[in-house]
Amino acid sequence: MKEYIIVMILGLLFLGCAEEPKLSEAPEVEVINELEEIKPFRFECFKRDTNPNRFGLFTLFFRFTDNKIAIDNIPVCGTIHKKQWDEIGIPAHAIDAKGGKWASGAAYFYAERDSTDFIIFKISADELDGEPGAAQEVYRVKGAKIDI
Repeated sequence: MKEYIIVMILGLLFLGCAEEPKLSEAPEVEVINELEEIKPFRFECFKRDTNPNRFGLFTLFFRFTDNKIAIDNIPVCGTIHKKQWDEIGIPAHAIDAKGGKWASGAAYFYAERDSTDFIIFKISADELDGEPGAAQEVYRVKGAKIDI
């Protein structure tokens, strides 16, 4: 038993004395996901089914200041990056966008702001043509007196 303890202590000493790799020797790492900026007005996705082996169902929320409103339940809820907005039909002045595509269709949500209200729009696509349709207003937060 004593020999085992001595060998372990010697092993830890050798590991502790090993030279740390220099920064220039660090491997190149490709950044795949961009970090999302934290916005005061944004969509948030909450996965309702926590089983990783099943296709999930998400509740999409819109958060502004301390308020959080449930907008819809959708099977795919991902960030839609601004470079994709034009091809989907999301205007460049939108505040945020989330949604996604699945086997039988797609749903994309975006938020706009006018002088007093937040307006949430939905763009849908079905499996037949796959092209996004016209945006439909699905929710309006009236009188939100908050500057962007």
